[in-house]
Amino acid sequence: MHNTTLERKNFVLYLLGTLMSNFGSAIYSFAIGLYILEKTNSGTSFALTLAFSILPVIILSPFAGVLADRFEKKKIVVNMDILNGILFIGLFALMSFVSLEIWMIYLTTFLSNLFVTFFGITFTAAMPQLVSKEKLPGLNSASHIINASSSILAPVLGGIVFALIDIRIFILANGISFLISAISESFIDFKFNSTQKVVSPETVTMKSVGKSLKEGFVYLRNNGSLMKLLWIFIVFNISFSFGVMVPIPYILNNYYMVGATAYGIVNGFAPAGVVLGAAIIGFFMKKISFKSLLFVLTIAMSILMLMISLPLLLPLLESSNLIIVIFFAFLRFSFGLLMSMVDVPIITYIQSETEEQYRGRVFSIILALVKVSTPVALMISGFLTDYMNPMILPLIAGVFALISFLFLQRDAVKAIFSREKCFEAE
Repeated sequence: MHNTTLERKNFVLYLLGTLMSNFGSAIYSFAIGLYILEKTNSGTSFALTLAFSILPVIILSPFAGVLADRFEKKKIVVNMDILNGILFIGLFALMSFVSLEIWMIYLTTFLSNLFVTFFGITFTAAMPQLVSKEKLPGLNSASHIINASSSILAPVLGGIVFALIDIRIFILANGISFLISAISESFIDFKFNSTQKVVSPETVTMKSVGKSLKEGFVYLRNNGSLMKLLWIFIVFNISFSFGVMVPIPYILNNYYMVGATAYGIVNGFAPAGVVLGAAIIGFFMKKISFKSLLFVLTIAMSILMLMISLPLLLPLLESSNLIIVIFFAFLRFSFGLLMSMVDVPIITYIQSETEEQYRGRVFSIILALVKVSTPVALMISGFLTDYMNPMILPLIAGVFALISFLFLQRDAVKAIFSREKCFEAE
């Protein structure tokens, strides 16, 4: 019988720590991007900042997973936030003697995202230890709402910070927010729902880290359900990057030329959809089996990608920019809604079904493989927009996703055609 008071405390403290870390990081990323653009007037410099944000995730995710499984998760989570706090407070102190240089921003961004990578993978792997299995979907939903809220508010607050507050003061405040987050996380009981025995640091060597990483790959490869989810994640990421992330901005800004204000309004609907999706997915998870829910949501996502090309068939949608803006705002909201409704059940399933001693490695390997596929899909999509109608790309992505999802979930298709009771709750 779980201690409900302790579980509630873990729930609240986890969300508080996540809130402080996410909001601070999101606002900092937006404000520092504006700072770089103002100082350099260079898109390349801005792109380099984004690259330094992504590189640690791709390169270090698998190793972060190994350490998350080998060491005490609480120490990793708390220490990563402390290191991030020291990093930004140290940068603030340095700026008292020298002016802020671009190389300092690159280095700080890389180190901060390195700490965030270790922090995020470890905390995600630790979530099933913080609450009971029944409360885990709710914790994942609340975490998604915080992430989406950060995306919504970061441009607003980041713009205010950049306009009204000295960048040095904001860097100091960001460092303090990480330290507050670390304090809140230090009171979380990471052993509330845990059975794992932590390996002594003395037994961990570079050789054992490599062995542990290999064990994680083998565990993932030998688990049919997890491998299917990995391929679903990869297909979704490739098709979304290829058919949505590049084409929609290009279509709105270069094809229809709706203007910066309208484009900003359209983009604002995506995180709003994420918030709603995270808020309502818990209800559907109680009513519909995971397999059936995942099938419906992935097919709906494929159809939504196909809908981006609908103006090619319905000229009425192109009759005015207002109709185009409304249409794409609906699409962005729907994508956010479905993305959230797909993410929460999948993450919850992986957390629940993966053995605790492998959980960090499984999450880190999945994250690294999915992230690697992103730049490839983005580059191919960006190249093709210069040589063909951009409205065709979502059509290609949608067909690819639909066929792939049907193939990967052919057991659900068979259940439907054999009139099995596919939508019963688990």
